[in-house]
This record gives sequence, structure tokens and C-alpha cells, in this order.
Amino acid sequence: MNNSRQSDIPGYLYALDGMRAISLIFIVIFHTFQQSWIFYNLKISPDKYLFNFEIFQRYGYVAIDSFFVFSGFCLFYPIARSMFGECEFRGWKNFFIKRARRIYPSYVIMLILTILIPSFSYIGGMYDPKSFTNVAHNVIMHLLFIHNFDSHTIGTTISTAWTMSIEVQFYVLFPLICIPFRKKPVLTTVVMSLVAVLLRFILMANANISQPIMSAITPIYFDVFAFGMISAYFVVYVRNKVKCIDKLK
Repeated sequence: MNNSRQSDIPGYLYALDGMRAISLIFIVIFHTFQQSWIFYNLKISPDKYLFNFEIFQRYGYVAIDSFFVFSGFCLFYPIARSMFGECEFRGWKNFFIKRARRIYPSYVIMLILTILIPSFSYIGGMYDPKSFTNVAHNVIMHLLFIHNFDSHTIGTTISTAWTMSIEVQFYVLFPLICIPFRKKPVLTTVVMSLVAVLLRFILMANANISQPIMSAITPIYFDVFAFGMISAYFVVYVRNKVKCIDKLK
């Protein structure tokens, strides 16, 4: 009997866990630097360091994009496997139930904590934790994952949850995106990338849109999600082609 971890979940890529952990570390050290302005380094002479993590602290935010890539990969990976007959896709109902179970329990707990203990939350702009109306507005927007649409709710309550709104909105669009992606994965990736790049230029030319809102519009990350999706497709494609070659040999 094979008791290896790889046999627990057929087709699961455990290397992704390590890659996610590395991205998470980068994001954590970026946010700690952002709040404390303390550099993680140790000088052994005026111009020499024993270690210096300043570059990771300053630019750790780029790991946010890597999470969107991983998300695109993980979302499309089971669908790619079903396309090549490795498994059976369980339907979109199961897809949304599975993601709701993963996200909502911990998300709601964090939302409650930031309301009960405002010091856990970012309080800025128009957010007033002492105003019932204001708190209710923020909570509803966060529960619906549309807080990135309003400059008064983005970055409040759970301050880093703007990325979660992008994730969930992409989940909603994902079934529609999969229709062309299954037929023409490369072409769909190109189109999604062009849409994202074009939208960025349009937003940058519009001075009326604030930077936080501009950075949290879901379609501007279409190319990043698409890179993950096409990567999942090629992983399964190559794996199955290699199997065919082995059979021929």
C-alpha cells in the first residue's frame, strides 16, 4: 500500500503550498515594514551587512500578484484535468459551495473582531466605528465583497480585504471566462491580457479615480489570473503528452 502524501489527493501539486508560503512571508514582512518602518538587517561594518531584507520589505507587495496567479492556477487546474480525462468536473454549484466554505467562516470572524475591537481595523477616510449607520454600511459592503467599489469602504474594517473582493468577483466571472478558455486557452489568455493592459491605461488617464479604487478594480488583474490559468492548462497538457509518449515507447 502506498502511504506517500502524493497519493492522498490525486493530481494535487504540493509544491504550490511552499510557493504560497513564500509569497505570504513577503506580504507579511512588507506590511510589518509599512506599519513600523523598521528594517530587518544587521550591519557588521558601516558598508557591510550580515543580512539585509530591505528589498523584500519594500517590494513585498508584488507577492499579491503571485496570489492571483496561484488562484487562477488552482481554479482552472481541476477543469484542465477534466478536459484531458484525468478527473470529472463536479459542476459549478459544488465549485461555489466549496469556495464559500473556505472563505466565509474565517472572513466573518475577522469582520466581527474588527468591529468589536476597532484598533484591529484601519480607521481612515469616512469610516467611523462609533456610527451604527457607517459600520452597517461597511459590513454589508464587505459581506457582499463589493467594498472595492466605494472609496469610503475600501481599506476600512478588514483593511487588506480589498484583495478578497477581487478574488470573489473573479470567482463569479470564472464560469463565463471558462467558456472560451476551454476552447481557445492561448487566445483567451491574450485577450484577457489586452483587456487588463488597456483598462490600466484608461484608468491612469482618468484623474477623477482615486489610486486605491484604481488598484482594486478586478478586470485590471485579468492578465494575472490568466497567467495562472494557462499555466494550469500547460501543466496538464504536458503531463498527458508525456504519458502518450511513454505508451508509444
